Amino acid sequence: MWMERVRGKRVYALRTEQALSKHPDIIATACPFCMTHFSDGLIFHEADEQVTVLDIAQFVANQIAET
Repeated sequence: MWMERVRGKRVYALRTEQALSKHPDIIATACPFCMTHFSDGLIFHEADEQVTVLDIAQFVANQIAET
């Protein structure tokens, strides 16, 4: 988990690139580590203004509040 990158793309950049290929408005995750990865990845890809990263509990609470 804490290893330095030896070659290739950084994991957070690659995972975020994969998620962004689906053109999401929101990326939801249940993992605090993944949440940091996606947040950093959105900044790396300059998409932090267009896409929001939420914990799955935040996403569910927002959906309940809207109904």
